[in-house]
Amino acid sequence: MESFQVHCCSICKTFRTKTFKKLLHHIRFTHSIEPNFCIRCGIDGCERKYRKYTSFYSHLRRSHKILFEGRPRPRSNVGSDNCGNSANEDLGLENTEAVAECTNLEFDDVQVSFPHNNPAFIPETGGERSSEQDFALFVLGIREKHKLPASVTKSIIQEVSELMGNNVRIGIMEIKEKLSNCGFTKATNPELFNFIDAKCEKSSQVFETFSTDYKETEFYKEHFGLVEPVEYVLGFSSGKADSFVYVPLLETLKRLLGHGDILAEVFKPHCNSVGKRYEDFYDGEVFQNHPLFSLEPNALQVHLYYDDFGMVNPLRNKANSYKMAAFYFVLGNLSPKYRAKLSSIQLVSLCYSRFIKKYGFEKVLKPFLEDVKILEEKGVTITTVNQEQFTFKGCITLISMDNLAAHQLGGFQQHFHAGRICRFCMASSDDIQVHFDSSSFTERTSVGHKHQLQLVMQNEGLRNVYGVVSKSVLSDLKYFDVISCLPPDPAHDLLEGLVPELIKKVVVTFIQEGYFTLDFFNNALKVFPYGKCDKKNKPTCSNTDTLASFKIKQTASQTWCLMRLLPLMVASTIPEGNEYWELYLTLMDICEITFAPSVPCEMVAYLEYLVHGFLVTLKELYPEDRLKPKSHYLLHYPNSLLKYGPLVHCWTMSENLKRFHVTFGLRKRVLVCTPADINHQIESEFEVKKFRTQVFYNDFDDWVDVNGQREIEEMEEKAIKLRVIEESDDVPNLSTFSSASSTCSDDTIILVGNDVPSTSDVSDSFNDEKRFLPWPKKFEINQDDVRKDMREQLLKGETVSSRMKSAVIQATFEKMCLYTIYPTTEQYNVASQAVITTFPCLTTKTRFCEPFDAVKNALKDKFRNERRHMKFEEVSKKRKKSLSSTGEPAGKRASAAIIPEGETEETIDMHVKGMQQDYTKKKPDMKKVKSLMAVTFGHRRSLILERKPIIDIKETYPFLFSQDMIMQDFSTLMGWENIDMFFRNVDRYANSIVNLPMNHSKENLQFLLSFKTYLQKMLSPEEKTDATRTAALWILPSLLKEDKNFLIINGDADVNSDIHINTPVVTFQDNIFSPSSVKVIAENQLCCECPSIPEAVLTVVGGYYVFDMKYNSKIRTTLTFIQNVFCEIKEKGKLSQKIVSLLAKLNV
Repeated sequence: MESFQVHCCSICKTFRTKTFKKLLHHIRFTHSIEPNFCIRCGIDGCERKYRKYTSFYSHLRRSHKILFEGRPRPRSNVGSDNCGNSANEDLGLENTEAVAECTNLEFDDVQVSFPHNNPAFIPETGGERSSEQDFALFVLGIREKHKLPASVTKSIIQEVSELMGNNVRIGIMEIKEKLSNCGFTKATNPELFNFIDAKCEKSSQVFETFSTDYKETEFYKEHFGLVEPVEYVLGFSSGKADSFVYVPLLETLKRLLGHGDILAEVFKPHCNSVGKRYEDFYDGEVFQNHPLFSLEPNALQVHLYYDDFGMVNPLRNKANSYKMAAFYFVLGNLSPKYRAKLSSIQLVSLCYSRFIKKYGFEKVLKPFLEDVKILEEKGVTITTVNQEQFTFKGCITLISMDNLAAHQLGGFQQHFHAGRICRFCMASSDDIQVHFDSSSFTERTSVGHKHQLQLVMQNEGLRNVYGVVSKSVLSDLKYFDVISCLPPDPAHDLLEGLVPELIKKVVVTFIQEGYFTLDFFNNALKVFPYGKCDKKNKPTCSNTDTLASFKIKQTASQTWCLMRLLPLMVASTIPEGNEYWELYLTLMDICEITFAPSVPCEMVAYLEYLVHGFLVTLKELYPEDRLKPKSHYLLHYPNSLLKYGPLVHCWTMSENLKRFHVTFGLRKRVLVCTPADINHQIESEFEVKKFRTQVFYNDFDDWVDVNGQREIEEMEEKAIKLRVIEESDDVPNLSTFSSASSTCSDDTIILVGNDVPSTSDVSDSFNDEKRFLPWPKKFEINQDDVRKDMREQLLKGETVSSRMKSAVIQATFEKMCLYTIYPTTEQYNVASQAVITTFPCLTTKTRFCEPFDAVKNALKDKFRNERRHMKFEEVSKKRKKSLSSTGEPAGKRASAAIIPEGETEETIDMHVKGMQQDYTKKKPDMKKVKSLMAVTFGHRRSLILERKPIIDIKETYPFLFSQDMIMQDFSTLMGWENIDMFFRNVDRYANSIVNLPMNHSKENLQFLLSFKTYLQKMLSPEEKTDATRTAALWILPSLLKEDKNFLIINGDADVNSDIHINTPVVTFQDNIFSPSSVKVIAENQLCCECPSIPEAVLTVVGGYYVFDMKYNSKIRTTLTFIQNVFCEIKEKGKLSQKIVSLLAKLNV
């Protein structure tokens, strides 16, 4: 069978031809114009590589001339190359699979059908672009690749069109003349001449497509998927429109997902990285705990960038007027190596920075936020070439920007010289000068931020207290969280902040110490042999001759280059062990971990150690210099790495390059927005595995699973060892964990802290809930499981004692703990039956229950008692859940001091001082006071539980001593807010109490007579109701055989009893039914004034709770009656017989 050659392009996988020249034509006009073009010959094992197509073509002409002669190559040559494929000759791009291959096919091996059964008619398939598309790529190349202005581009198009048009016309004329000389005239061969004219006309139409901007844009939209930007008008100033441009997000996403390689990246499964490392955002806690990505791993991740940049000379007087603000985004589903490419970064919006200051982020980002909301709720739907439809939801995952922009967009304070200077914690500018570890600062949380924001909205004076100014414009998005979506940016913090600052300091110090001179340093920068990758980023020399004006003015890339190469330039002149040089080397180590694209888990703790040591040493060596906020932000890098993965994947270096890519060459002061990159060729490979982290906790004397840095920090300062264990699908064996916990593997690091002796009351068999074995199919208790002495007595058939039962129950308990510490009813039943089967002597029927039930109840009691001493996480969570579901006991000590999330001791102290100042004002803002009293409740409660005298509490919290504030704290303490219920219940019982027949004292009879006389007056219904309530509360103590003077005192009477005023009591002036004043007094201090006796009595009950006092024994039963019957706050236990008897008599 005849053999022939078919040449296929393995870049696009679609183009195939039998002519080698056409394959080269395809590579030239399709792939050589792509960025980073690099081709390997691969023919006959040739390993030459070329970055220019012309050089590659010349190589083929010189070394592989036989390919151009059209003769088939000898079979022996095929497969003689070193490319690993005996049937292929590769023309391949660097770092990819083979790009083009020449494949030999035989008819008897491959069935191919050809027109007319002739292989000469093999069709050319796929991959060929039209002349218009080739010329469009040429135009885009000179405009975007070579950064030529639009006016120059138009001029080139016009010149080229005229040049090519003249050449085509001259060529056509010569062809027609030659045909005429050969006897081919238009009259005799009209089809031939018409074909030539049509080709001439078609060639001229290529240039006609680019004759106007409109035609050119429409062509790009039709053939290259251009998403045209939309202009929005914000307002008008001086008769001109203030506008910005926005590239629609949803359309851009659809265009991106239309590329098969990008779609494949989105569908590619991403899991935790291999080998206990952080390699991408997928490995961080934010992704793993995200409400969308945890349910839809393929949801679209929109990573947003923002930055300001100047369009004109920054020294000109109108530089700020032409300062631009740009938003970009990158699809986070792509692998990191592709996200870093400029072609992967998409422009979102461009506007003047002054418009953002004038109109705010809300207006500028309005169209973008509308698209994001649609993406969150409905998603975007695409149709593939195979007519398959896919719908993807998505959200904003991260926003990378400098610190000022992050604070501005997040709603934090926008200055860093004072106040709360950190968006990650509650640090102030003074705190960062003395504290150099993250545990010294209160971390901001989502719940705490919402709490702070709510208080700031009520009282703008709290902005400086919390460092929160306003609500973020992005807070309305469903999946956006201000605290977790604004990561730190190492490019700004280190390369444009701390690194050049420290280089300046150490260089000045070395020059002052005489190690080298400024000229030596500048000369080292000049003559150093920079490598190929560093030449374009080599640092510039200082243009000053004095140290006073010496500065390191470099770009971020130049600073990075200088930081890495400085030791090679000057280290030979510096004495070994110099403390300033060691400080610089420590910063280099920090940068090396921070900039690493893949970070081992154990390096996170090491980074925290390095940062702490660096900041301490920096302050010791330069005590006169105040640390800048960027230095403090380093403390949050370890925790940020746990949250977001390697920080190098969310910095703004690539975005800065994109900014220059978009704006370079623009010389007009006109807002321009053009999508620069059209072609996307992305392919990747990403394979990761899961892992988990454990620490060795001294209190447990064992390994405990933790989730992230936060839980490690919660271990306080106890000495712990950290290790990372690769997940396995196998069920863990208990013995495996026991042996692992006895030694420290190579993957274990020690976090030095204070040694704390083990105080665990729990058996090692169930210290860690993560290692429980699955419940067995058949649960058995062996006789050997019981203590030997008890087992022998049981087997002898002796009378079963309580000690024997306890030994069996203990053995059963220990065995069940291998599987669970919260057995189900079924598990209790199975274990009880196993006990009865193994020890029949326990089947003796007891007086109260069956043997089976007796064993089951004993097991339940055993677990219940033992769990009280267990300290690990599962028991704590269930215990808290149980408390929250049943409510706190309604006792006078029901609440402990709790600082609300989002508050610190410092902010609480500021609130207290602020309220003390407000108390001196004639008209304080009570709405503000109430909100601050609610915030400081925990601090106030701690003072009361410390048994501080009421006079001291009144000095600290003067606003507490009012009826409203006492009742507010009472409601917070008891979860009771229904004051109307108290009055309804009093009204329900009042008439029965007043009219109950019994032997009243003379004083009571006189009171009842005055009450009836008062009711005969012309009173309103409200006044009669209030009088009846007062009479009932006055009579109630007498019905319960107690002294009413311990509850209500007539202030006009000469009552000399310290007891009355040591505990809360009600005092009134004048007539009890229409008193001129009603007060609540305790410990000789006025607590508050009330409008009526019933309200004062309710306040007295609340005062006992608020001030944590025991009920006075002389009036305890009455107060208990009011609490349980009127307030319906039930105490545990039964009511006293007095109360039960009185309720029976009242018969309500």
